[in-house]
Amino acid sequence: MRNGEALLERVAKSHIDISIPITFKFGLMPEALKHCEFTKLKTIITLS
Repeated sequence: MRNGEALLERVAKSHIDISIPITFKFGLMPEALKHCEFTKLKTIITLS
């Protein structure tokens, strides 16, 4: 419960950093998986 309240407080005060995900085309999935594994950043695979 406290964690949820703390999260809501951070959102209300705009103290949340949301990183822009890195996108890879479907054909580059091996590179995307390596990127995700080593950088721990959000990674999206697109079909087009």
